[in-house]
Amino acid sequence: MNFYIHIGTHKTGSTALQYFFQQNKDKLQEHGFYYPTEGVVDAGHHQIAWAAKKKETGELADLMSAVMDAANKKKCSSIILSSEEFEFIRDVNCLKNLKNVLGEHTYKIIVFLRRQDTLLESEYNQHIKHANTQYRHSIYKFYFDIDFSHRFDYKQLCRFWGGEFGKNAIHAINYELCCQDPLSIFNRFFAILGLTLDDSFSYPKKQHSNPSLPSEATLYMARLNRFPLNMEQRQRAIKTLSDTFSNATTVLSYADRKKIWARNRFTNNFIVANFGFDRFCAPENTEENNQYVDFYDDFDKELFDKLIHNLELNDCAT
Repeated sequence: MNFYIHIGTHKTGSTALQYFFQQNKDKLQEHGFYYPTEGVVDAGHHQIAWAAKKKETGELADLMSAVMDAANKKKCSSIILSSEEFEFIRDVNCLKNLKNVLGEHTYKIIVFLRRQDTLLESEYNQHIKHANTQYRHSIYKFYFDIDFSHRFDYKQLCRFWGGEFGKNAIHAINYELCCQDPLSIFNRFFAILGLTLDDSFSYPKKQHSNPSLPSEATLYMARLNRFPLNMEQRQRAIKTLSDTFSNATTVLSYADRKKIWARNRFTNNFIVANFGFDRFCAPENTEENNQYVDFYDDFDKELFDKLIHNLELNDCAT
């Protein structure tokens, strides 16, 4: 059996890929690729990844046994697993357990990586937008509240998986290059599968991606997270803010980006030299990078008060 394990990372188009695979699973089976229905949450194999993070292998073994049985019944010689939650396996014993449960097969580990400053910005945005996290503060506090030392260390991530599955099994892809063409992420993955992406495949709808809030909107949504919003109010706030602001600004200055770039230069050079990674382009001193929003200086209290009024939160305001 050939295993293609997509391990993310987060905020690199994983959701779109997973819905694409799910939407085209019958077409993939015609080519001998099984995209399992077992262990799926939404469209990704997050249940399998979560089970792999446990030291007890019973749940993982049951899930993979079901996957293998289904693949064999469908006469597929290859299995595609996709979950960005695989990225968070940090215990070497858990990774060994995963390899032992899967058995002796051919493996390709596919990982999309984005430049660290854009990852930080995207994760910050997501933590503000998502109802389960509801982050309330600036991106600078976020950087220190969430330990990004492991997340930014792509050398460690590639060596960790390569140590168990083999260095040559690692296929590290520059996500920044994929952003230049909306189909690039699918084409890059298909090249690893040895398939050609043609018109017989269908693409996921826009709602099956995970778009970010406009940068200016994060100033207000972060502060709204300090209120007890219900889901309907939260959705209205996100829509209002998304309609109000454009994506013409960022939350990181060019100086901030240069600092992050410098701090991660060694790990980025390592994956270029050892895993055939297409080098990240350095942050550019562009007009966009100089039009960043400040969490405090660019906050408009009058606009925020109107938003509170429209959401009927006046009684909750402090």
